[in-house]
Amino acid sequence: PLNVGDTNYDPLFAFGYGLKYGQPGDMRKLSEVRPPSSATGSDGIYFVRGALPPGWNLVPNGGAMVRAVDRRGQEDARRVSFTGPGPQSFTLKTVQPIDLSRETNAQLSLVFEYRVDTAPAAPVSVALDGVSVPVTGAMKKVGTWRSLAIPLGCFKRPGNDLSQVTVPFALMAEGRFTVAISDIRVASAAIPQGRCSF
Repeated sequence: PLNVGDTNYDPLFAFGYGLKYGQPGDMRKLSEVRPPSSATGSDGIYFVRGALPPGWNLVPNGGAMVRAVDRRGQEDARRVSFTGPGPQSFTLKTVQPIDLSRETNAQLSLVFEYRVDTAPAAPVSVALDGVSVPVTGAMKKVGTWRSLAIPLGCFKRPGNDLSQVTVPFALMAEGRFTVAISDIRVASAAIPQGRCSF
C-alpha cells in the first residue's frame, strides 16, 4: 500500500535505504549488555536469580522465617520456614502499584517454582492483593523442585482492582511448613483457566 511518490508515503525504511548489492559496509559491534530489569515489575519477572525489581521486598510475617539457599546458583532461592501454629505469610511487596488487568484478560498465570522440605500441617494458600487460592494439595510432595501456575483470573473478585496491585505474591500457611521458593513471575501456562484450587 505504500509506494514511492504517494501522497502519504512515510515508511519506516524508505526506498533506497541501506546498502546496495556489491557496496562495502560494516555494522558497528552490537552491545551484549543486558538491559536492567524493570523497576516496576512490568516485565512480569518478580523474583529470579535471587533478585527482585529495585525497591521491592520479600517480607515474612507471623513467625515465618526466611533464609537464602542455593538452587541453580548461589543464594538464588529463599527457604521459608512457617513455624506455626496460626496465620503466617511470606509476602512480596511492590514499591508502587502494578497493573495486572491486561495480563488477567490475556489469561496469563502467576507462576512460581518451589521445593517442599516439610509437608504442611495445616492449610496453605497463595494470595494476590488479599484474594487467596488454596494450594495445600500441591504442597504434599517433599524434596522435588516443582512449578505451580495459578491463573490470574482466580484472583479476580468484585472489588479487587487488579490494575492497582501492591502484593503480587503471598504464600500463607496456618501451621508448620517448610518450602524453598524461586522464580516468581507472570507467564503463559498451558493449564485450565477455571482451575482455582490445587
